[in-house]
Amino acid sequence: MINVQDRSSLAFQLWRPEVCVLSVIVYLLSIYGIRKFMENRKEFQLKNAMRVYNLSQILLCGYMCYGLYCSPFSDFFRINSTFSVDAEYFLFVHYLSKWLDYFDTIFMCFRKKDRQITTLHVFHHATIPVVWSILLFFNQAYGTTTLGAFANSFIHVIMYSHYFVTSFGIHNPFKKIVTQAQLMQFAVLIVHSFVALIYEKEIKKRFCLLQTAYQITMLSMFGSFYKRSYSKVAVIQKAD
Repeated sequence: MINVQDRSSLAFQLWRPEVCVLSVIVYLLSIYGIRKFMENRKEFQLKNAMRVYNLSQILLCGYMCYGLYCSPFSDFFRINSTFSVDAEYFLFVHYLSKWLDYFDTIFMCFRKKDRQITTLHVFHHATIPVVWSILLFFNQAYGTTTLGAFANSFIHVIMYSHYFVTSFGIHNPFKKIVTQAQLMQFAVLIVHSFVALIYEKEIKKRFCLLQTAYQITMLSMFGSFYKRSYSKVAVIQKAD
């Protein structure tokens, strides 16, 4: 296991906020650059590469679920839990996985799926690594902090499994439930953030407020996406 406690280590350097912000800038410039490059070119066929990518995500997110698991039969929110070296390690892995998530957009750019590169998509991919880098940099690897990483990893196992299965031409009748599960994730984490604001003593309130503000933003944006995607009007327009 990586020694994330060593502040001179590569791990610590990677989660520094300035390094994370640099990665976000590279991500945003990559979107612009690839889209310009693809303007007069035919879309790339990347089905096999994406299958490998989706399978890799399933395995990685499954590993994080194992390491970040919070038992729903005991203390699911883990309020007032102590600092954990194991939690810090798995949060670091989760943080790195957000860099891997950049390839979601890169694949879309090369495949010229411009309609999928929404404000919500880019905002989420560009901001979530920053949130985790801040929490890691300020030593906020407490048990309760891992709930968001666990929930996100669990949802990603579902999401990338959907992508992997449908890449073989198999219809998934539960596609709508994938988005509903994402909305449920944000709702649970908003409740968790309010509970933490009131009862959490180990983590500073500003970090609890950070979670509250971010989860409300994501629930609002994903909620709007869900309404646009699955309203009767949208369904009719897609059918036409």
